[in-house]
Amino acid sequence: MPIPRHRRILVVEDDANTLFLVRSILQKHFSVTTATEPKTALDILRYVHHDLVLTDLHFGHAMPTGIHLLESIRTIDAYESLPVIAMSGYASYGDPDRLMSLGFAGYISKPFARQDLLKALAVSPGG
Repeated sequence: MPIPRHRRILVVEDDANTLFLVRSILQKHFSVTTATEPKTALDILRYVHHDLVLTDLHFGHAMPTGIHLLESIRTIDAYESLPVIAMSGYASYGDPDRLMSLGFAGYISKPFARQDLLKALAVSPGG
């Protein structure tokens, strides 16, 4: 399902370099909000409508994980079907089929190229 241009995307990532990279790629196509941990992401979603969440699966050694974040997002009214795309650099989380069965709308492994990120969000790399 293509995501319309200039929609709101929430990026949840605790690594500053990855967050900078993702934001710089996406800000041409979307209104981008960022959070460095799941609690902040949930607070943002409760107060500002977003059309998609792009989340890391592992936040340092802390809980909750991106999977827990997805479960919490599903409890918020109006977000039962919000597309949530997982990002991970860990092979143990690298099973897209498993993540899709948990309710993620997609998966992108890190490191990724610009075109891979845009493809995961159904955006033309040249656009």
